[in-house]
Amino acid sequence: MNNNMWNSAAGPQTISACSWQQWSITSNQPGTGSDDSVKTYADTQTHVSYPLSGLSTLPSTFDVTTPAGGGTVPASGKQWNAAYDLWLDNYGTEVMIWNNWTMNWQYWFKQYGGVQVTIDGVAYHAYRNSAGTGLWFIRDQVTNTGSVDIAHVLQWAVNKGWLRSSQVLGEVEYGFEVAYTGAPTVFTLNKFTL
Repeated sequence: MNNNMWNSAAGPQTISACSWQQWSITSNQPGTGSDDSVKTYADTQTHVSYPLSGLSTLPSTFDVTTPAGGGTVPASGKQWNAAYDLWLDNYGTEVMIWNNWTMNWQYWFKQYGGVQVTIDGVAYHAYRNSAGTGLWFIRDQVTNTGSVDIAHVLQWAVNKGWLRSSQVLGEVEYGFEVAYTGAPTVFTLNKFTL
């Protein structure tokens, strides 16, 4: 698991871990509360090597505790998401699956011509950046507990033409992407399975 404070503008963040499946961060990220850049992505990371051509199922469950306000984009407020971050082809392509969020993704969805899709009974807004190197699946009904079959999401993207079956899933991460908190704020991964 990683504290992953990768942005040079990041404020302080402390991680407390019991295991890779159970940990929390206290994050205090600066900004304005309006479309701030991501500062950190504390996460659990699993190294794999799964060609999409043979990946039919990859079930995962999550149980997190996040600040109040998920599912809305406040004019000025905490900005974060709780999400899977999947990397293909040695970090060449990123696929994110947001389960709870306050960050503004709607602009990018409209900018890149996203689509509404239901995968395994879950409704998402999905879009791909113009370079084809980034895909996002934003859950319509946010939740702090649930399950995702990662393979089903990736296979949908292959069928859509957004990914190729020859690509290889190399990293599976789950954590909290934090852009702005304005004060020390706790995010907790209560349980994670993969």
